[in-house]
Formats: sequence, C-alpha cells, structure tokens
Amino acid sequence: MTTHTTGTREQWLAARLELLEAEKELTHRSDDVARQRQQLPWVPVEKGYLCHRIDLHLVRWARWKYKRLQRSGRRARTWLRGVRLREPALFVHWRYCTPPR
Repeated sequence: MTTHTTGTREQWLAARLELLEAEKELTHRSDDVARQRQQLPWVPVEKGYLCHRIDLHLVRWARWKYKRLQRSGRRARTWLRGVRLREPALFVHWRYCTPPR
C-alpha cells in the first residue's frame, strides 16, 4: 500500500502547478509528434488482399445493380477493371493500392 505525504495547502498548490506545467509540456510534445506523423509520406498499399477484398464488394454490388452482370462474375470483374482504367480516381482505395495485373 502506498503512503502519501502530508503537507500544507501552499505545498500542494505549488506541486500542482508544477504538475500542470509538466502536463502542458507533454501535451505540446504529443501534438508535435502527431504533426510529424501526419507529415509522413504516404506509400501505396502492398497488401493486395485488402484492395482485392474491397473490389470483391464492388463486383458484388455491380452484379446486383446491373442485370447483364448478374450471372457472370468474370464479366463483372472485367467491367470493374475497365472502370478502373477509365476512372482511376473513382474510389479512394484505387489511389493507394497497386494496380491489378
């Protein structure tokens, strides 16, 4: 069990002000680190499974939306590949993922 020291109100107030200054300094340092983290350059995602998974959901949506794609998954994937070639910035994940082979 911890034992706490006993002091006067003035001692507590002085210690509390020191602690507040230390907390302010810590907050400023934390903000600086966060700012540096946000300034790091972005790189393309090398984990193709993540982009592939999102694309599978888009294929599923396209098969539901467009009648001519309903029966053929290959046709839907080809359609999505064409969309990606025509509009590479249409979906955010296409900007950061490596293009399909």
